[in-house]
Amino acid sequence: MNISEIRGQDVKKLQDLLATKRAELAEKVREKRVSERGNLHEARQLRTDIAKILTVINEETKEETA
Repeated sequence: MNISEIRGQDVKKLQDLLATKRAELAEKVREKRVSERGNLHEARQLRTDIAKILTVINEETKEETA
């Protein structure tokens, strides 16, 4: 997921996407297969996606309150 794909989306849509990504990450951790190489990469990618989504939500929120 690239940050330009995230920008421009509705904040509510981003919050839904964030919840989905967090749930996916939690599932990976629960399965305890994160230590397997492929799943570790997937977990890292999910964390990166979550960080990007949060960045855009924070930017959008700051713009709305300014």
